[in-house]
Amino acid sequence: MSTLKQIEANRLNTVKSTGPRTAEGKSAVRLNALKHGLFATDPVIPGEDPAHLEALHAGHYDRFQPATTEEHVLVAALIRDAWRLERCSNSETDVWAQGFDRHKDGNHALARSEWYAAKPLMHLQRRIDSAERNYRRNLELQIKLQAARQKAESAPQPEPKPTPLPKPLQSFRPGIGSVPAILTIPAPEPLPDLPPEAA
Repeated sequence: MSTLKQIEANRLNTVKSTGPRTAEGKSAVRLNALKHGLFATDPVIPGEDPAHLEALHAGHYDRFQPATTEEHVLVAALIRDAWRLERCSNSETDVWAQGFDRHKDGNHALARSEWYAAKPLMHLQRRIDSAERNYRRNLELQIKLQAARQKAESAPQPEPKPTPLPKPLQSFRPGIGSVPAILTIPAPEPLPDLPPEAA
């Protein structure tokens, strides 16, 4: 348990250091906890080229030219999965390089490197498989949506049919044979007089 003196010292220290306050300082420390970037929320992490991501983005949008909200979402997912595949490929190369650096002096460097990298490579492969599956599924769906949209755009639009006017109401006269019957309604009978109330 902390003493009163330690608690007071902690309070004084928290006033002195509150972390970076400027935009430059915040930018410098925002990736301090980054280890491999596979789960990064930022699209570009250190070591990656933002221009490459922009080229990937432009290429997908030029290729698919999304016209609907659904198509935009699918193209964004395609770009995200393609970028994730690039990141996983770079990470795999780095894992192998690290393994070779660690075991370059011993016998059977390749086998030792593979043994050393087995677990990280297994995790990477799961991420690669997931990103490839998602990319393939979204690509197929995007192609189907575009084909349906293009088919609908190229099909001649039928002329709208005019709405027919409602038929006028006709009186109902039941017929007897071929002679129409004349319907007569008897007049209502008068109501009987009510006796005066006894007082």
